[in-house]
Order: sequence, then structure tokens, then C-alpha cells
Amino acid sequence: MQVQVSTDKNIEGREALERWATTELADKLDHFRQDITRVDVHFSDENANKGGNDKRCLIEARLAAHPPLVVTHHAAGMDEAFRGAQTKLKHAIETMLDKRKKHRDRESIRHESGDAESPAS
Repeated sequence: MQVQVSTDKNIEGREALERWATTELADKLDHFRQDITRVDVHFSDENANKGGNDKRCLIEARLAAHPPLVVTHHAAGMDEAFRGAQTKLKHAIETMLDKRKKHRDRESIRHESGDAESPAS
């Protein structure tokens, strides 16, 4: 699983934030390591230090044989924005993989069982 972190110009301590986010994602998403090919994390300060819930974390995860999953979370601080987005991403991945598993576990409607009567022509 490849993790890429980017920040806008208004974020201070970029290097430390990037290292921390990479480590956290690797730990939290380790269970899905075989399914995830890449994760992109984007941090931004939408109001450039004017205050409020303007910190945003957007995470895009690419899973093999699936469309990308994108989640975002706004908060007062980067830590809170990241943790909120991370939680949303984990739930989205669990839901997607659970749906795939349930779909594969069902019997196909195209297979006729030996007990069923075939329709008369």
C-alpha cells in the first residue's frame, strides 16, 4: 500500500504531518493492505488561519478492481480532521468489501437446481 500526503501552502509543519499521517494510515488500514493499492491524503486550511472549522482532510483510497473511494472531513484542527476522515474511510472500505463478499457468497440465479422443474415449452 502506497501512501502519498500533500498539504496546501497554509499548513505549518508539513514534514511532521506527512510522517504522522503515513504511519497512522498504515496502522489503521493494515487489515485491508492486500486490497488497497494507494492512498492519497490532502490537508488544507481553507480560510488560511482565520479560525473556525476550516481545516480539511480529504483521503482518496484506490482499491484493486474498484472505483476510488473519497472521503473528507472538516474540523477545527488537522488532527481532528484527519481522524474523522480516516474513520469515514475505514467504514467505506469495510462496506465496499462486505458488499463484494456478500455478492460472491450468494448462489447465482442462472444455475438451476436439480429439484426444480423446468418450464414447459
